[in-house]
Amino acid sequence: FQVRPPASASDTLAPLLHWRVCHVFDWLYFETEKHGFPEVAGIASVYGESDVRTGCIGCPLASRDVALENLVQHPDWEHLRPLLELRDLFWEMKKPKWRKRKIKPERRKDGKLAINIQRMGPLTMEARQYFLEKVLDIQKRAGVDLINAEEEARIREMWEEDIWPQRWSADDTDADEPVDMVLRTEDGRLAWQELLIR
Repeated sequence: FQVRPPASASDTLAPLLHWRVCHVFDWLYFETEKHGFPEVAGIASVYGESDVRTGCIGCPLASRDVALENLVQHPDWEHLRPLLELRDLFWEMKKPKWRKRKIKPERRKDGKLAINIQRMGPLTMEARQYFLEKVLDIQKRAGVDLINAEEEARIREMWEEDIWPQRWSADDTDADEPVDMVLRTEDGRLAWQELLIR
């Protein structure tokens, strides 16, 4: 039980914090049914016993999705191979051609300038539709639910209502559109670098 996590979090129960990997596998192989957890008995075979790494499927923070790569080599799980496409899809979503951008320098609630004053923001509506279709195709081919029917219906409903994340709208500029650059100098002033060609 961890009682001193960051102030933004509550106390955390982390029973495996001090276990070695061999302890985890011993529990998965030999103790699950004895302690009333038969549904996790096969989880060790999912992760394999070498090069063990778990995490989010397609995590864009990892250089490779080692756990998923290993998983789809197992005959019982090879149908999940399309999930390997998610990571590249997430990287594609980061590109300016799919996103909005703030042009005017943003300010925080306290009135001070934001750190990233011309930040890129949410996906455009066209990008949302494009990437939703890609994800739905991947989940269909993999035979899993990444987005269930209720979630998909809500997503489409929000599109119809033109709902954007807080402080964003359809009126914000597409991020791949050339704009004058605004920089914050070391002394906190703003400096504009105008486009050379319009």
